Amino acid sequence: MKIRVGLIVLAIVLIIANLTLIDYRNFTWTNNLSPFIGIVAMIGLIISTVLQIRYDKKQQTKLTDNSR
Repeated sequence: MKIRVGLIVLAIVLIIANLTLIDYRNFTWTNNLSPFIGIVAMIGLIISTVLQIRYDKKQQTKLTDNSR
C-alpha cells in the first residue's frame, strides 16, 4: 500500500516536472510531444494505481466478510 501511494506521489511530481518542460510560446505537438506523452502516461499510472487500491480494499472486505 505504501509503495502505491509513493508511486502516485512520484507520478504527480513527474507531471509537474513535465509541465515545466512545455514550451508555452510555441504550443504545438512537434515541440511538446515528449512532455505531453509523459503527462498522459503519469495520469494513466495514477488512475490505474487508484483503481488497484480500490479493488484490493473490496477484495479484503470480501475476505473478512466470508471469514465470519
